[in-house]
Amino acid sequence: MAREKEEVKRERLVAKAQAALEKSQRAHEERAKSPDAERAAIEKRVQAEHDHWEKER
Repeated sequence: MAREKEEVKRERLVAKAQAALEKSQRAHEERAKSPDAERAAIEKRVQAEHDHWEKER
């Protein structure tokens, strides 16, 4: 009886830890994507500005 309770408790703790790990990994992936997307947008604006000034010459 006590052994079963300990096993259930351990399984709950493992599931909770796994959920926290997955949540943390998703948050990290979102933060990692953000700089790449921002950099791409900036590069696109820089290229557009460059093209604009090339046409003005």
